[in-house]
Amino acid sequence: MTVDQLVARTTMESFRLVYESKVAGASVLLDAAGQLPVPPRFVVLFGSVASVIGSRGQVGYAAANDVLETLAHDWTARTGTRGVTVHWGPWAPVGAHPGMVSPELQRDFSRRELALIDPDEGPLCLLRELAWYDGPPTEATTVVYAPSGWLTS
Repeated sequence: MTVDQLVARTTMESFRLVYESKVAGASVLLDAAGQLPVPPRFVVLFGSVASVIGSRGQVGYAAANDVLETLAHDWTARTGTRGVTVHWGPWAPVGAHPGMVSPELQRDFSRRELALIDPDEGPLCLLRELAWYDGPPTEATTVVYAPSGWLTS
């Protein structure tokens, strides 16, 4: 089943496949983490830039990734610890892995001046965000990462 398609062609089944896998998965993890005697100092949910700038044919991903922000905020309100949603931009190919972007989608990102994330630099950027965050530890944040840098709200 193809899940990336225009809204007019999106079936409820294809929408649910994407939406529920992300939202239900994050909900289960957060519920389990909330049962720990001491909650983690922070949780990080991985979203997508598709929920921020839109991406043709990815309505399910955009909706699900938007809900991740709500889940992170709810986590923070419930536990008093930081919830972070990272909306990653597109990743560049590395080694035998072709990356996450088709040539057509890469052209679309280029038109939008959105470069691909270097696979070596991306994880380091997340670690820097977690280590050097200087806001309140009880604040939920949303971070958009593209090679031009982080945008935090």
